[in-house]
Amino acid sequence: RGRAYLTEDAGAPHGCFYRFTPVNRFGGRGSLHAGGQLDAVAVVGVSSDLSAVSTAGTRLRARWIRVPNPNPGPSGTPVREQVIALGATPIPKAEGVWTGHDGSIWLVPSRGGGPDAGDEEDVSAGLHAGQIWRYDPRSETLELVVVFAPGTPFDGPDNITVTPHGFALACTDGEDDQWLFGIDEAGGTFPFAANPAGDDEFAGATFSPDGDTLFVNVQGEPALTFAVFGPWRGRR
Repeated sequence: RGRAYLTEDAGAPHGCFYRFTPVNRFGGRGSLHAGGQLDAVAVVGVSSDLSAVSTAGTRLRARWIRVPNPNPGPSGTPVREQVIALGATPIPKAEGVWTGHDGSIWLVPSRGGGPDAGDEEDVSAGLHAGQIWRYDPRSETLELVVVFAPGTPFDGPDNITVTPHGFALACTDGEDDQWLFGIDEAGGTFPFAANPAGDDEFAGATFSPDGDTLFVNVQGEPALTFAVFGPWRGRR
């Protein structure tokens, strides 16, 4: 529909999930500079932050709140503070976001420190080691696809990409092992690759336009980029 979506990794207060509707939709390169409307999501039924939802498969209605002043400048009220005051839903550690082939939007809160977190920026309503949500812009609903408990292998999901082959892939930035793992349509997860050399995280996974090659980076010294070739089609 010509909209752009954005997650916000911020603390005290947590960030939000935004959509930008350009004045000049589908106008090509540079057209976003013509301006548009910036909104933040409010998840109906969530009175605290998004980490309060803990059951995979939960679907909640989303509504959008217009940002009063999207360009507040250094002395103005930050955007997230503006919209949270109006009812937008804070999201702890909101990281990866990607458009699915069906038009859905996947987003990844990497963790929720729970109410007893030692760092003020990590305090949240619920305790988890990562959530993966899918927003459907047609039905205006958010579905919690996967939630990880602390200590599980795929803790700290970060970047995400949706493959052309019937599943999504997420990179982890967890406490110990670093994984590239898959998420199937039913919300099941499976290991795809691990970094055996250390605790440097995977990042920036994306497929080539023809779907035949997965590119993924490993942060560290030295930084690495891998190209992973199929066969992909028909595989789960």
